[in-house]
Amino acid sequence: MRSALGAIDNTEAIDTVDIKAGAIESGTVGLGAAEVRRQELTEADIEQIVRAEISDP
Repeated sequence: MRSALGAIDNTEAIDTVDIKAGAIESGTVGLGAAEVRRQELTEADIEQIVRAEISDP
């Protein structure tokens, strides 16, 4: 159960390929200003992840 929840969490994470480091002075300011929405999964996506975790030895 715990591994399935972790797999779902990991799948919702954003792709960080487009995120680039930069100078501190050009960064965003304020609490939560740099937060990004997580990817939304469909019920079918979640079912597929759970089934994959169940079949993983």
